[in-house]
Order: sequence, then C-alpha cells, then structure tokens
Amino acid sequence: MKETMILNRKEQRRLVVLNQVGMGKMSGKEAAEVLEFSLRHVRRSLAAYRKEGAQALTHGYRGKKSHNTVDASLKKQVLEPVQSIPRSHSSTMKDQFESTTPID
Repeated sequence: MKETMILNRKEQRRLVVLNQVGMGKMSGKEAAEVLEFSLRHVRRSLAAYRKEGAQALTHGYRGKKSHNTVDASLKKQVLEPVQSIPRSHSSTMKDQFESTTPID
C-alpha cells in the first residue's frame, strides 16, 4: 500500500525539473542553474529520485518527532502553575513566578 505524500512548492519544482532532466529535455547544468544547486547536488538528487521516487525530494525528518521535544508530562508540570495565575496580573509577575519555581 502506497503512502500519500504532499510536496510543497519547492519540492514540486524540483520534481518537474528533475523529470525534465530525466527525459533529456534539460541538461544537468541547466537544472543546477534553475534550482540554484550545484551540478553535483542535481546529480545526487536525480539518483535518489530514480531510486526512491518523489519521497527522496522531501526532507528526511518530515513527519518525525524532534529529538529535543519536551515530554508532555514535564511540559504540563511546568505550565500548570503559570496558567493558574489570573490574566489580570501582569506578565512580569508570571516571569518572576517562572524564575523562582523549582521543577521537581
């Protein structure tokens, strides 16, 4: 079963240009100028596109969780006391509260 993938404008443009190179309608050098890539990068992109398809044109971390994401329970523990302060108080009070409250 194939996965549906959405390409952004940059990736769509790369796809069109690499298809033209693959069909012989455009040279690698011309593609490099159009995409503002080096000739070497165009060749690498074309090889990856031929091997993996359009998936190769997307960023490798798309759809994956960041390695430095804060755990949801820790985030809740930190934000709960701050969010309990009434909005009528100034943001300065929240800043002071945040700087003096230890995280267990």
